[in-house]
Formats: sequence, structure tokens, C-alpha cells
Amino acid sequence: GLPTQGATPPGIRKAVDASFATWGQVECDGRRVALDLHQTVETAECAEPEYNPGGPNANAVIFVSDWDERGLPPSALGLTLTWHNPYTGEIFDADLQINEELGVLTLCEGVPPKCAEGQLDLQNVVTHEAGHFLGLGHTEDDPLATMAARALPGETSKRSLTDDDRSGLCAMFG
Repeated sequence: GLPTQGATPPGIRKAVDASFATWGQVECDGRRVALDLHQTVETAECAEPEYNPGGPNANAVIFVSDWDERGLPPSALGLTLTWHNPYTGEIFDADLQINEELGVLTLCEGVPPKCAEGQLDLQNVVTHEAGHFLGLGHTEDDPLATMAARALPGETSKRSLTDDDRSGLCAMFG
């Protein structure tokens, strides 16, 4: 689904594009990480994460307005479900779920970006979830890292990667 308030489809696309582009700019040993990320320009309604083992799949960003009813972790801003081969680590499909119940999702603007009271920066949330999409877990080494387990309302610092985030990606793809 799309958010019921806050971000608009063009803003959502902008945030998702910027979030994945952040990871796509990582260099390991002077060479850009070879990530093969393709974007679909269509907006579709999708209420549930799903994997189709017998056919093509689409990676979705799903806005969840009934987060608690689904039994999802109450303090999580997002949750990425990944279907993969447990023997090789190959990811078959991943869908990002974004929690609408914790605040108004928006694309905070400005340099540096600032959010109004009670707003959640969509790009901040999606950049973190994009790390999970790529196979990264939470880090305990750097509380300021994009892949740290916690983020605060109004926070925009996780739009940018730290050395810890880049090291994690390089360990997987470098």
C-alpha cells in the first residue's frame, strides 16, 4: 500500500531512489561495488510481502497502517523480509515494510535536512531497510551507523553511510 498521510508517490520514489543510490556509491579498494539494482517506474498496490517461487518477483516497498494488528515489532520503523537460499546466500526476493503507526512519513527537506515535529524521514528509514535488502544485519559496533538498530523520529543522519556500513557492504560484495 501507499502511505495514508505524508509522502506522495513522487516523494516516495525520490526517497527510495536516493536510498539505494547511497549504497550503490560504495567503493571497496577503490572500485565501486557491483550492485545490479533495477527500478520499476510503476507504482503498484501491494498490501503483503510475498515471494513467488514459480515465477518472477517484484521487490516492494509496502506502507503498513495496521502494523500492530499484524504482530510486527512495535518500535520498528521498518522491517525487510528476505527470501533466500540458505546454502548460498543468494537473495531471491525482498520486500520492505514501513511502519506508518509511529509518525507521519515524509521526505524531510533542507541542507541539512530537517523534519517537523512528529515526522519520520522516509529516506532515513528506507536507506536502513535497503541495507537489509542487500543482506546486511544490524551493527552493534557504531550506534551512528545506518545499520544501527535504532533511529529516532526526525532523524536524517542514516541517509548517509558510515565506515562501519561501507565495511559491511564491502565484506559481502567487495
